[in-house]
Amino acid sequence: MNQYRTRPTAKGLVNEDFRDNADSFGHHIEVFRVGHFEYFCELGRSVDQITDFAQQENPKFEGLRVVRYTDIAQVVEFGAAWLWRVWQSVLPYTYMTLTVRLMNTANTTLFSRDKLFGYPTTAVSIEYAEIVQKQTDAGSVEFRALERVAHSYGLVLTGVHDAAGQYVRPEKMQTS
Repeated sequence: MNQYRTRPTAKGLVNEDFRDNADSFGHHIEVFRVGHFEYFCELGRSVDQITDFAQQENPKFEGLRVVRYTDIAQVVEFGAAWLWRVWQSVLPYTYMTLTVRLMNTANTTLFSRDKLFGYPTTAVSIEYAEIVQKQTDAGSVEFRALERVAHSYGLVLTGVHDAAGQYVRPEKMQTS
């Protein structure tokens, strides 16, 4: 790696050179400080369905896409459980960087339940990242990631599941 193109990042080191990218000679090499494992899920059809419904019910949603909180919660819960199973059985790392990133979030709002929606966001992506130990409880990391998502839409989350095992939905922030 060329020392003049290498710099530290939040995840470790990166070496990139895109000067000749048009000629297919550009590169991006990332060396991670801790274990790195990726899980990706696309919510397109679900977003289209709830967006169409919301726009038919209320014209104020024109131009906004709507994302269901429960869809995000299911993906984060499944992804965290899957990561921990693989980590415990296969991966040798003591620490891993866990990143939950919602992409293409500009002009979206979060549907919590009934008629409760979060505030629209202009952020292109919403991200939560944390370096976690192998012994860390997956549920606590899941809560912090979902809490960040809810906060990004101006809502507050108090837990992941209720006593009946259903998802706790984000609420509007209460003022005293």
